[in-house]
Amino acid sequence: MAPKAVRTMKRPAAQVTSMRCTSEALPKKQKLSCGEAEHGPNSILHELSGEVPSSVIQGLAAIMAKRQQQPDGLRLGGAPWQDCEKSAVATASKALCNIEARLGAEVHQAQTKLDIAGGERSAHVIAMEDAESEVAKAKHAIADAKFGIKASSKSIELAREEVQRAKVAQKSAVGDVKSVVAKVEQLESANKDAFQPLKQTSAKGASGKMKLQRLRRTGKQLEFHDVMLNATMPKVLMKSLSKRQTFDRFVLDQVEAEFSKKRAQFESSLQQQESAKRDCDIAIQTAQENRVESQQAHAAETSNLAKAEERNGWL
Repeated sequence: MAPKAVRTMKRPAAQVTSMRCTSEALPKKQKLSCGEAEHGPNSILHELSGEVPSSVIQGLAAIMAKRQQQPDGLRLGGAPWQDCEKSAVATASKALCNIEARLGAEVHQAQTKLDIAGGERSAHVIAMEDAESEVAKAKHAIADAKFGIKASSKSIELAREEVQRAKVAQKSAVGDVKSVVAKVEQLESANKDAFQPLKQTSAKGASGKMKLQRLRRTGKQLEFHDVMLNATMPKVLMKSLSKRQTFDRFVLDQVEAEFSKKRAQFESSLQQQESAKRDCDIAIQTAQENRVESQQAHAAETSNLAKAEERNGWL
């Protein structure tokens, strides 16, 4: 069985002509430049896409497209174009206000972060300056402590030497005092046990001769005048009291005066030596105190150095 032939229906010529005319009457769609595309309707719709429902975006797009083709007499869904436009504009305005508020909040937040960052940077700079100052102080403290240690070490050594010198001087002074005291005792003993008895009697016999020899020996040791060393005094003391004349008494008075003179010299020397000994005692005490102070200063500077180096290590 042969297939049925399909009849082709032709549009009336008048209708085709009318559609062509209508198509030619519509404005042709122009291609937008790059700048127009960025700031045109599409860019606005893109900005609004996150603020309004998609249905509103589609409605706005349709309104914009239709308005370009039929600016007058447009109706959407049976409503006049003006009503649709007012609704879309109101929705878009509200969305734009929201965008503006959000952008303002973002700008404010960014500015706040910038201010905080600036404050933190200023604080960091101040902290760095403070740290550098502390480092400089620590280095200065280290230098001062090292200098103090060196100076105190030198002071300790000087004080130790001073103590040694003072002790040597003290020992010498003590020896001098003992020597003078011994000479005074020798002088007094010779005067009391030898000269005074011989003044009252002659130097006869073994005992008298021993006393006479002691006087001559004492005079030589204590550096008496020649009256104690020459032969005149023994001759006078060998005489009996009845035979001693004026000259003899003069010689004995000279010996007596020599004893007094030596006694005065020894007493003066003893006072000087005792004063020197006291000075040595004071010098030793002062030197020892200086040594103790230097040792304490050395210990303090050593502690300061340790603290400064430890602080410098922290910085």
